[in-house]
Amino acid sequence: MIIAHLPAGYLLTKALMSATKTTSSAGLWFCGLLASVLPDFDILWFYLEGGVRSHRCYPTHWPLFWLALFGAAAAVLLMLGKRKTLIYPAVMLANVLLHLVLDGLAGPVLYAAPFSEARIQLIRIPALYDWWVWNFIRHWIFQVEVMIWGVAALVYGLSSWEGRPSERAGDGR
Repeated sequence: MIIAHLPAGYLLTKALMSATKTTSSAGLWFCGLLASVLPDFDILWFYLEGGVRSHRCYPTHWPLFWLALFGAAAAVLLMLGKRKTLIYPAVMLANVLLHLVLDGLAGPVLYAAPFSEARIQLIRIPALYDWWVWNFIRHWIFQVEVMIWGVAALVYGLSSWEGRPSERAGDGR
């Protein structure tokens, strides 16, 4: 995935907040949306190393890394008696894992790292063009990304529409 992580994170965070009947919280929204793109922060590491290997090989693209990190965060919160705040690492973990699943659609992900170097991906995108971005944009999987943006825009629009008072409400008629 190239462009769909953030809208997918929006949809997942909204669904989790709805499922848990959590009131809208700026902090929770921030955590969910940040986590939806967090694994890609390793792109800086990739460029600092000179791009010698895929950025999906770094620990920030390993599910077990995130499970251990968020497991530790949950343990600390429980030890501090902050049970109600467990929603934050839960939403973050869900968004990070969604990011990794979306990446695995068209790019190799090391789902069992550091225990295995096996790279798993659902679809192989053929390298037909010199600039790697064209290979993704001209592949049908990019349309899935565009659809995710469309669904997120629709959900956002409907969500903000349902919060508005009716035009006739309070006009005295």
